[in-house]
Amino acid sequence: MNEDFFWTTSSLKQVLGTCIIHSRGQTPNKFFKLFHQNIRGLRGKTSELLCHLHKDLPHLLCFSEHHLNQSEVDFINIENYSLGAKYCRRILQRGGVSIFIQSYLQFTILHLDKYCVDQDTEVCALQLDSTFSNISIIVIYRSHTGNFNTFVTQLDKIQQKLCTIKSNLIISQTNGRRSVWNEVLCY
Repeated sequence: MNEDFFWTTSSLKQVLGTCIIHSRGQTPNKFFKLFHQNIRGLRGKTSELLCHLHKDLPHLLCFSEHHLNQSEVDFINIENYSLGAKYCRRILQRGGVSIFIQSYLQFTILHLDKYCVDQDTEVCALQLDSTFSNISIIVIYRSHTGNFNTFVTQLDKIQQKLCTIKSNLIISQTNGRRSVWNEVLCY
């Protein structure tokens, strides 16, 4: 995979882990806010998290390392949010990624489980409908002990699958060797 695959958009403003994405075209004054956190265990942290965000709730909450299994993540309740997409480790413990979306927003889950390999490539994604011009949000996590070559191979497959979507926003914590790989990226 070519390094030029990644680029950081100038329309993205990062402030304390919250990104503000401005839409183009039909609704120039519309924007959405996205919050990403390596939560290192989501269990029991949702109330505290909402207290910190209460003045300006983001449209999306993206988490890496939620440390939950399939049934646990389904029962996480974050007021005014629905679980949009998730990946939970199949064999190893901890890890995992998830996207919670404000309950009134419409979205489509992008099924990427077949590209997931515990520790190497943990990914979930959804596509926002209508209001935000069909932007897809992809959350990817790679453990520092994960296989980097597997990560790059799987990421390339994901990019090929999603290449027909107009805008893809990748939120990643890849523990990569290059600092640009640990940012919010668009292509």
